[in-house]
Amino acid sequence: MAVGETDLAGLNKVTIQDAAGRSQTLYLGGDGQMRNELSFYELPPVPPAGSYDVRFASQRMVESYPDMPVDGRSYDYPVAIQGAVYPVVVRWEMNSPVKGARKLVLSDITDGKSIQQVMDGAGSFMIKSENVKNVVIRLSEGVNIPATFALSQNYPNPFNPVTHFTVALPKATEVEVAVYDILGRKIASLLNGNQPAGQYTLEWNGRDDNGMAVTTGMYFLRVSSDEFNAARKVMLMK
Repeated sequence: MAVGETDLAGLNKVTIQDAAGRSQTLYLGGDGQMRNELSFYELPPVPPAGSYDVRFASQRMVESYPDMPVDGRSYDYPVAIQGAVYPVVVRWEMNSPVKGARKLVLSDITDGKSIQQVMDGAGSFMIKSENVKNVVIRLSEGVNIPATFALSQNYPNPFNPVTHFTVALPKATEVEVAVYDILGRKIASLLNGNQPAGQYTLEWNGRDDNGMAVTTGMYFLRVSSDEFNAARKVMLMK
């Protein structure tokens, strides 16, 4: 590494990969970690529409946040996703955890729901909806970790075509959130894998994992993990 050059390996790393296997890695770190001007990390012009591309809204691959953030202020770092084949997986490695009470939080800003995914350690989040073309990485204070496991009732219920609900995880755990029919057959997986602690606001659009609309009727939202299992009845009416 040349003298004065920022060590990217020491920064927090976020990799966004689509279903076609294409990926782009972005980096975030404190101001004190930066040895180059941020303009050094500007990317080439955005490719034509339809081509895969991921970058910060600043057109860079690296962003920095203040080492001493102002109390009461939130710092946002929007990320644009173009030409992706869904589902898209966001993976992170917090190589330089934020000091103090603040956390880096992943937020979905375009799909009518709020992810609010705390980015601790190493983890990932799957974005299934093709409507999501932007996410925000936010340096937030006062991020609350749930005290207990919980699955809320969905709203609205009955619903058509989309319903929302929340899942609370007080600690990192392997978890699956899925939809089952009245015969106990799993028809849609909404969240699966090792997830960091946090509160997840999820949605079900009345379709199965193949993208096919299901029929009117009663279904069950089910959360399954080593330490918590719960289910809620939901009614789809067309």
